[in-house]
Amino acid sequence: MSLLQFLRILFARRAIIIAAALSCFIVATATAFMLPKSYTATSKLMLGEGDPLAQDEKGGRAAKSDNATQIQLIQDYRTAGRVVDALGWARNPAFIARYNETVDPTQLDIRRWLAQTIIDNTTAGMLGGTSILQIGYTSATPEDAAHIADLIRDAYIAENLRFRRSGAAKIADWYEEQAGKALAQLRAAEKARNDYAAANNIVLDNSNTDLESMKLHALTNESATATIAPSPIVVQGGGISKLDELDAKIAQAAMTLGPNHPSMVAMRRERELLASAPAAVTTGGNNTGAIQSAFEHQKQIVLSQSEKLDKLRQLQSEIDLRKDQYLKATQSVANFRLQSNVDDTGVAVLADAMIPTMPSFPNIPLIMGGSAAVGTGLGILLALLAELLARRVRSGDDLAYASGAPTFATLGVSRKPDSAGAKLIRLLERRKRRREAEIYG
Repeated sequence: MSLLQFLRILFARRAIIIAAALSCFIVATATAFMLPKSYTATSKLMLGEGDPLAQDEKGGRAAKSDNATQIQLIQDYRTAGRVVDALGWARNPAFIARYNETVDPTQLDIRRWLAQTIIDNTTAGMLGGTSILQIGYTSATPEDAAHIADLIRDAYIAENLRFRRSGAAKIADWYEEQAGKALAQLRAAEKARNDYAAANNIVLDNSNTDLESMKLHALTNESATATIAPSPIVVQGGGISKLDELDAKIAQAAMTLGPNHPSMVAMRRERELLASAPAAVTTGGNNTGAIQSAFEHQKQIVLSQSEKLDKLRQLQSEIDLRKDQYLKATQSVANFRLQSNVDDTGVAVLADAMIPTMPSFPNIPLIMGGSAAVGTGLGILLALLAELLARRVRSGDDLAYASGAPTFATLGVSRKPDSAGAKLIRLLERRKRRREAEIYG
């Protein structure tokens, strides 16, 4: 079937097409005007970047939640429940009566039932590729739609703040528990170090150096000084003044430290070493041999205690590690405690919901245009079906197609008032005859 034949069929059956299109258009339009109208209002929020403390805890990453999580929070029962409470629906006699008629109270309480109604009419989504979050609510009246949309926004902000505070408080509790464990491990490590040092008569100073190594270092310096200047020497700063200074430190430390505290023991050992030093270095003459002998003897003592010192230093490293863990845990506790008390929700309200002027359903212009298109398509299908059931010869092409023989001429063409369809068909016929003439000469 050629295009020209198809157009002849549609032109001949145009009454069916027009009737179908008008029927669909009238029925759909009347139905649209009869349907109850609903209005949708939208409230907008700007999602922020979160507070700096949360960014520090996450290694510099933004603290805001995933967009899908935010949308789920908007459509969560806890958020909708806040809206129900704000509206007072649970105390409304009309809602109570409808609830008693439609729901089994033993299966679902009225607050959750009303909250589900809010959720079913709530929409939420991100605006394009921005950080703007849209909250929409659909209601039977435009005023209720705008009012409830703003209530959902406020409930979401409050729930988001509660969620962030609760999450920060839980994390702070966990870090506090870890800090307690780290403190217990730190004290156990300090006790193990002190017990080992007391059992082996070894004391480390604040720089983690034992007294025997300090003596060896002092003898090394004395040996080098005696080699350069063999004449009688005096301890730097004077032995008496140095002893006096050390005695003052010991007296001051005794006010806050016990007699067996490692620092007190280290200072007393240092004083003993300093008290014995003048006899060796202030006697005059060349005492290089005596100093060298004392150096070798002290070196043997240090070497004999090397394994014990390594063990003691390992215990001290364990103390340093536990102390670092404890300090980090306490810092995290402080940070998350601060977050659990902040009022910053990380979102900003852009504008209140506008009262809609046009219903979101039914969309009358869309329904009218769609019904006209659907009716026209249905009319074309009905016209083709009618043509297949009662095929007619309307032109030479139809006759040639039906008989299987070429048509040379058409006689007795009726002249009726020209219509747009008839003009189009004649125009296509003339073009067809012109192409045939060009092809067959």
